[in-house]
Amino acid sequence: RVEETNRTLDEAFSDLSSLMSKARELVVLAERLAESSGTNKAENSELQRLVLSLGITSPVTRATSGASFHHELSRQLADWIVPILAKEDGIITLTDAFCLFNRARGTELVSPQDMLAACESWDALGIDLHLRRFESGVVVIHTKERSDEHACSKFKAALSSFESSIDSYEAAQILHTTPEIALEYLYMAESEGILCRDDG
Repeated sequence: RVEETNRTLDEAFSDLSSLMSKARELVVLAERLAESSGTNKAENSELQRLVLSLGITSPVTRATSGASFHHELSRQLADWIVPILAKEDGIITLTDAFCLFNRARGTELVSPQDMLAACESWDALGIDLHLRRFESGVVVIHTKERSDEHACSKFKAALSSFESSIDSYEAAQILHTTPEIALEYLYMAESEGILCRDDG
């Protein structure tokens, strides 16, 4: 009975290893196709979606990177998150990014501390991505285009379309982001005098 169980487990893990190996091969193939000059925009978009769904080919680990782990992880995270940010209109919460990144890494999970350290290394590495902590404690990753000025200009342009007020859900539509992030920008716009709060 024990031998049969062990044999079943061995076969299962063997099949899993084979599946993971094939998945890595598919990721490499999809990345090569996406980088080829012969594909049009629509095909590139579909290939990029495929790459994201399949995951990361060779996740950076402490074992392979040693002392440069955080810098190597930072570069890999930056490369991976650029298409994610493009899909999310340039901004995503660190929590969401953490979940998606670990999902893409498969069994090679990173800790919240390592993820944060990788993000904080972008400035030193000259990577044009930004980590921001709002006063409420919400932390986001964003592109340089997602500035306070950008948000304020969007609110100003939209004010005439709203009769009395803008809530976080309406702000989310204006900024093309989540209500959680939009609420932080509402607070920012209030502090800049673009909007005012009616507590009545």
